[in-house]
Amino acid sequence: MKMNQASDSLVQHIHEASTVKANHKHLKLETQLASRELKMCKSHAEREHGLQSTMAIQNHEHAMADEWMKQLELEIKLEQFATHKFLTAF
Repeated sequence: MKMNQASDSLVQHIHEASTVKANHKHLKLETQLASRELKMCKSHAEREHGLQSTMAIQNHEHAMADEWMKQLELEIKLEQFATHKFLTAF
């Protein structure tokens, strides 16, 4: 009977060790997958931030160009008015 118990105990120990190894491998794979997902999310966030920064810079430059264009148009009108006033004075 002792031999049978020892054999059963050995089989149970081998089964438990195999289960632990399988669980360890499963956790290791899950960790690797989570790490890859985190890297992808970080990379996506960095690209998104870069795109938003570029868009903000371009919008600012466009607004500045519009303001500069308005200023030039006003200067042209002022010169045209001054020229017209000068010519009509004679």
